[in-house]
Amino acid sequence: GNSMLCTARGNLSISTTRNDRKVPVIGVVAVIQRDGRLLVIQRAQRVVAGGWWCFPGVAIEPGETPQQAVVRDVFEEIGMHVEPVRQLWTWDRPDGGLRLLWWSVRVVGLGEASCLPNPDEVAQVRWVTPAELRALSPVLPSNLAFLEACPLDGGQEGRII
Repeated sequence: GNSMLCTARGNLSISTTRNDRKVPVIGVVAVIQRDGRLLVIQRAQRVVAGGWWCFPGVAIEPGETPQQAVVRDVFEEIGMHVEPVRQLWTWDRPDGGLRLLWWSVRVVGLGEASCLPNPDEVAQVRWVTPAELRALSPVLPSNLAFLEACPLDGGQEGRII
């Protein structure tokens, strides 16, 4: 069953102490680009990491693919319909409890006209350049790590989608 999931990877030695370590939560993060800018949200105060800036993201539900999760999350958080393009990056939290899959997505349908933040989850939405995102505070550390790993500055050749 599931007990083989982590130990089979070998290099994840932390997963051998399974009694006090859970298999990481897998989340998906939506990277939405337009004219060199990225869509970011400020999380509502009532949710985990309330007040922090980040890309939209959510835990993947049992039986759900990353593609399904990212489409669901963007719609639930900001009301926009998107389609997944490709996975860009993977980030593992140092304590092994969280893995984030970063997906480039394309806005479809009404596009930005349908953007309606869900006040239960989102305080505000902004389109920012990578430099503007770095200047916001506070920003989730994984998001800053993503900007370093997948640079978006530098014109057409720097674009990720």
